[in-house]
Order: sequence, then structure tokens, then C-alpha cells
Amino acid sequence: MTGFGTEGSVTRSAAKKASKLLASEDEKEAAAARAIIQQWRKQHLEPTWGVFDSARMVCQSLSGALATFRLKRMESIESKILRPGKNYDAGAMDDIGGCRIILPGMSELDAARELITDAISVRKVKDYVYLDAPPSGYRSIHLLAQNEGKEKGLSYRVEVQLRTELQHAWATAIEAASNVYGENYKDPAPRTMSEIGVKRLEFFRLVSAGFALSEGVLLDQGVPQSIEEIREKLHGSSVSKSIVDDLELVTDDVVQLTEGHEDPGLYLLIFERERQEVAVQHFDNEDPRKALAAYNELEEENSRKGAAAAGLSDGVLVYSDNPERLPLAYPNYSSNVNVFLKRYREIFQLEDE
Repeated sequence: MTGFGTEGSVTRSAAKKASKLLASEDEKEAAAARAIIQQWRKQHLEPTWGVFDSARMVCQSLSGALATFRLKRMESIESKILRPGKNYDAGAMDDIGGCRIILPGMSELDAARELITDAISVRKVKDYVYLDAPPSGYRSIHLLAQNEGKEKGLSYRVEVQLRTELQHAWATAIEAASNVYGENYKDPAPRTMSEIGVKRLEFFRLVSAGFALSEGVLLDQGVPQSIEEIREKLHGSSVSKSIVDDLELVTDDVVQLTEGHEDPGLYLLIFERERQEVAVQHFDNEDPRKALAAYNELEEENSRKGAAAAGLSDGVLVYSDNPERLPLAYPNYSSNVNVFLKRYREIFQLEDE
């Protein structure tokens, strides 16, 4: 199988064809398909960096804002393509290249949306904050950007997520719960979910509604319209206490920083899963390309290690004007789940639940 261009590049159509062959029983064919998809992923590096550079500039004008840069992990891409009953392909994925801007609150989120929309080419908006909150209660604004790459004639999709800290804490908590219980609550299929899974999903939907109200966002009809009504429903839920208890166990998994920094700028956070450590490299704002080179070097190292070491070392590139806010970007659960639990108790006054 061949899908590489004359300069070693891969087209969107080649990535689509390779996706169909990823599950081939022919090992050589599957390996060739994987190599094409890996190259397609790699080609997103520069286009995503271009969008991240704009996100970084936005954060410099908004106090407390934080921006992250990362490519979707290869194992996550493969898992999505091979998902039973679905027809995903790498060429059609919008989130291989991704940036996230995390803001202190809603006023900053609104300002960031306006600034980043003026700075990049946005081809589609998915507003899960004001307009179309999904059944899970997920709240974020997704901007689908289009950016050119090094390869002549090729453009790439880069997803930019805008979240408040509270929305980010909720999203982290529901992802942690999905891993704990083995069911996908963030992108649920209620018809195939267990009975208790449906109750857990309702817990997160209610909490999301309460968080939204606390941020001054009006809710759609069909969910409780007051904190008091939500508190009553959570108090009567048979799963609230067990979910909180299980999430407490996740936060016991404390991550250690290998070193601290006090300066604003770019940081490469490398999460070592076996040692439960986050290695931190700081880069001056005056030379951001050094940060990109370090991220790329980590990517290449993980690629050389292959599937046997997949997921053991996870990296994310972060811009922050305040290093104390770096835990928001940790590529693990403990720090943000703590925020979720703290705000849950404050907003709903369910300390004894």
C-alpha cells in the first residue's frame, strides 16, 4: 500500500483510505496504513502551532488565561477509527491538532472568543455553552480553524476549545468517572448504558446545570432552573455519594512536580505515568520555536518507542502568565478533579453527601 506523496507527505484522501485498512488482518497492510495515519498526524504539527501562536497572543491580553497545545495521541486516533459501529477516518477528524484556552470566568471566555475569532480562520463553531449543550451536560465552545501546512496545496483542521476553569473541572471529572466505571459519560449512548450508568450520567448533567447557573448562563428548558431544585435532586440521587467518594480516590493520586518555575511564558509539561511525576521545561516567550522543537522531540521519542510504551509519557505545551495555574493543564486527573469536588460542595452545599 502506498499513500505517500513525492515529498513523503500524505493527503487527506490517503489518510481516509488508510483508515479503512487499519483493521486489516494482513499485518503488513495494517502496518502500512498505520504509518500513513502517523504521517498525517505529524503534518498537523505546524498548522496547529500557527493557531496556538494566536491563542498565546490572546492569553497575553487576558489576565489569568492559559493556552495548551497538543496533537491527538496516535492510540486515541486508532481507537476512534476502530470503534465498533462507527465509520470514523483520520482524514475527516477535526481534532488531530488541538488548542485549548482556559479562562477564569465567563467574561474572559466571551472576550477570548471574540479575540481568537478575529485572529484565525474559523470555518465552523460548535457552541456548547450558550446554544447546544449535549445530553451529558458538556459545556465548551469549539472553533474549527483551517490552517495551511508546509505541504503545498494542503490545509488542516485545528480545533480550538474555549472553557472556563469550572467547565474544565467538570469535563475532567466526567472523563475521570468514565475511566473509573468503564462507561463513556462524556459522549454517551444511553440505550446501551447500564441502569446505574444512566443515573451517573444524570448526576453529571445536573451538576453541569448548577455550574452553568453559578456562572450566570441561562439554561434550556428540560433541566432544573435553580440551584435549590438541583440540590434537592442531587440530595435524592442514589449515586451522588458514591461518585463523589470514587472521585476522591482519583485525587489521592498526587502528581509531583520535578521542579518549579516562577516566570511567565511557555512550558512543556511531560507527565510520566509510572512515576506519577510532571517534568517541567520553561521556555522564554522571545523564542517560542524552542518550545515547539522540544515538543516535537518528545513526539519523535514516543514514536520510536512504539506501542509498547504508548501512554507512559504524555506531553502538553502550555502558555501561562502565572506558573501557579499550570496544574489546570496537567495531562492527568488529580488536580482538576479536586477543583470539581471543591466547587460541587460550595455551590450545592452538600458537604455531608
